[in-house]
Amino acid sequence: MKVTIVIEKDKNGYFAFCPELKGCHTKVIPWKRFLKISKKL
Repeated sequence: MKVTIVIEKDKNGYFAFCPELKGCHTKVIPWKRFLKISKKL
């Protein structure tokens, strides 16, 4: 299954969410940590 992941940046770091999967989102985290987490998906 392929899904869309939206990555946005704000003043505190990055967060991401998946519009197709309700409740699938991250909190604000540093970019390097985000990349590490996203590789596990």
